[in-house]
Amino acid sequence: ATAPHRRNCTAWTTRTTCTCTSPIAFVFAIIYSRPKSASNVHYSSIDNEPEYENFYADSGPLNLAMVYRYCYKINRKLKSITMLRKKIIHFTGSDQTKPANAAFLVGCYMV
Repeated sequence: ATAPHRRNCTAWTTRTTCTCTSPIAFVFAIIYSRPKSASNVHYSSIDNEPEYENFYADSGPLNLAMVYRYCYKINRKLKSITMLRKKIIHFTGSDQTKPANAAFLVGCYMV
């Protein structure tokens, strides 16, 4: 699962708002509230999607099927004609467990 060759990817975090002016197409952000959409930015979150079935009081890591689904979803977005000129910002809340799992998925995608 790799990004198309004409699109760049990066990962970073912020605790405020996301204002991107760089040519990077895929960005990761940790924010407190859901950002407002814009014409050149697509915000995506999976905070409610991968439901990790914990063994005791743990929060991950996510299983291989969840990694595959995430990579497939990001690839579809990056290759989509409607997303071609948009930055895709994967954001997650500041909950204790969500950022770790989201960063894990973004890291897996980057590899």
